[in-house]
Amino acid sequence: MTEERKPVSETQDENINDVPLYRKKRVLIPFFLLILAVAFGAWYWYKNLRNFVSTDDAYIDADRVSICAKVLGRTVELGADEGASVKKGDVLVRLDDTDARAQMEQAKAGLDLALASLPLAKVNLDRAADDFERSDVQIKSAVITREQYSHAQKNVCRQSELGLGDRLHARD
Repeated sequence: MTEERKPVSETQDENINDVPLYRKKRVLIPFFLLILAVAFGAWYWYKNLRNFVSTDDAYIDADRVSICAKVLGRTVELGADEGASVKKGDVLVRLDDTDARAQMEQAKAGLDLALASLPLAKVNLDRAADDFERSDVQIKSAVITREQYSHAQKNVCRQSELGLGDRLHARD
């Protein structure tokens, strides 16, 4: 029963060499980490990269179109990035329309002013027509000169050209 006892460190050295490779921790831990990294890489590729095609020499069959605005303005919003595929009817660029709205309001105000001055223009046309009829009678009676008659005739033409009627052009 007398066995020789060896120091603990010598016993472990002999036992470590006798342990099979698949049971050593310094081999198992890196092996499992490698398996885990490969599994994670495969999952990442499957989820994110499998639908992307990569090539150095490829052509895409598409129509390239340059666009430009018919009116000047500041860009408020871009609806598509450069090189993006778009469909018919997609909004590509939204321009600032404050200037156009101001012009529209100004045009509406001008229209309102013209409509408001329409009765005054009608009064002026009626007055010019009456003056012309009077001068027509007076030229036949030799009361006025040919120049005064011509002025009355031009006044009627000018008033009717302002937009109130062609009824007096037939008299000339």
